Amino acid sequence: MKIKFIRLPEYPEGANLEFLHLPPLPLAIFKSLLGEKHKVAIGDLGIELIHDKGLYDELLALGLQNKDQEWVARYLRGEKDGQIEKTLAKITKMIDPNGFQVIGLSVPNFKCVPLALLLAKKIREKGRSKIVLGGWPFLGGVDHHFFYQFPFVDCVSIEKSYYPFLELIESFGDGSERNIKGICDAKHLNTPREVLDPISALPAPTFLGLPLKSYRAVPKSAGSFWLWNRGKKLPLPYSFSQGCSYSCSFCSNSARQDKCVSFNSAEKIVADLTGLSKKYHSNCFFFLNHAVNLNDVLLNNLCDLIIKKKLDIFWSDSAKPKKIGKQTLFKMKKSGCICLSWGLESGDEAISKSMNKGHTVSEAAETLRGAHEAGIWNRVNVIVGYPGETEKQFQNTKDFIKNNIDFIDDLMVHEFFLANSDIFANPVKYGIRLRGDNQGGFASFVFDEINGLKWEDKLTQMRQRHQAVTSLFRQSKNDILLSSQDYNYNIFYLYEKYKTKEKIKENLKDFLNP
Repeated sequence: MKIKFIRLPEYPEGANLEFLHLPPLPLAIFKSLLGEKHKVAIGDLGIELIHDKGLYDELLALGLQNKDQEWVARYLRGEKDGQIEKTLAKITKMIDPNGFQVIGLSVPNFKCVPLALLLAKKIREKGRSKIVLGGWPFLGGVDHHFFYQFPFVDCVSIEKSYYPFLELIESFGDGSERNIKGICDAKHLNTPREVLDPISALPAPTFLGLPLKSYRAVPKSAGSFWLWNRGKKLPLPYSFSQGCSYSCSFCSNSARQDKCVSFNSAEKIVADLTGLSKKYHSNCFFFLNHAVNLNDVLLNNLCDLIIKKKLDIFWSDSAKPKKIGKQTLFKMKKSGCICLSWGLESGDEAISKSMNKGHTVSEAAETLRGAHEAGIWNRVNVIVGYPGETEKQFQNTKDFIKNNIDFIDDLMVHEFFLANSDIFANPVKYGIRLRGDNQGGFASFVFDEINGLKWEDKLTQMRQRHQAVTSLFRQSKNDILLSSQDYNYNIFYLYEKYKTKEKIKENLKDFLNP
């Protein structure tokens, strides 16, 4: 069977812009899983559009990301729009769906759902391909109106597991109609299960077929996109763990009943990295684990083996700012670690405890200092506007930043987002009251603080605190900072060129102003 997966582009204001232009890891794993029995192609519409800036601007001008699905439904029922037709025709030609029996559209966020639906209809008009939608917006399932409104969509994948889709392909092949857990169609409206594939059951990704040169050779005409990869690097996404053993109160993982976490062995990881590096001529890896230090024994064994095998790679990942010994941090740097994105979230002890972060504020400060001394670029995440956060607690976070400013190289500030989490499941415990106008989906659930602010005032508070922390940090660093996208590409280039963090900082101003 001929199958094509296409990752749709995120819009510039998308939630995960920093991961936008890495090659798509889930699609590459699907290719590995299906490639022996089927002819599988994978494509990345986002990187293709960066190389066709005119068409990308044309797509953005449509404003589809600002339209709701009801507007799209009206258009799909017959309302005409010549500009939309013209743009869709160009995009459909770019993704080239002809000749494939199954088209899988990977949808990164809710703002991309309208584009996914319009493309699905356009593809169906051109042939009889089975069309399957998947991605973050659908992990909560779909209702019974969905397939009535959008009959050109055959199925929707509603789980993170890869294996329901594999069973779906088998059913397409033998013509059977199966009720597959994890898949919805017009006859079977399943609910998502809390299922994660054991990492050992997943093969190494296969990126063949993607326009890998396009990730390196971003055209200068693309403006800021070009600056983001001035070094022409190709970091490859890779994950060696599934799940998370922590239950941060604001994270959707805290709502999961199954906290199963699985890891590949150090030997398997090193074998994968060696093979990927040789196959795709890249020594840069962007690890996509929940945190690199969920398993301390594995982390130490992995670093030891990379050093022993003289793998000569650069890598980055997320990390928990719990206590990590300097010996481990220096070993991580020696094994190729150049950047860690730390989940600090708050510099206040009481807020950190309410978040169930699993570290103390003093441990976080000590670990950041140790990572800095090892030469690792520290990227720190904080959340402002957590339910019940007082002015004093907010000030503690600002004080933490000021007191540790020499050890923090980049700061990512996030306004509190109420997802399906322990806070959502137990609102009174966290001092909030859910409101009837909850949006859900890509937007935060709406709430009022029981002894504090109404939602409308809470929004204002979060925006003001976001601005205050951002301004504090930028002023402290004299506005000489890398952008979010630089952590995909240029951080690897900078470490390769200048070798040490100190040298990078000496030359950063010149790099940012070519």
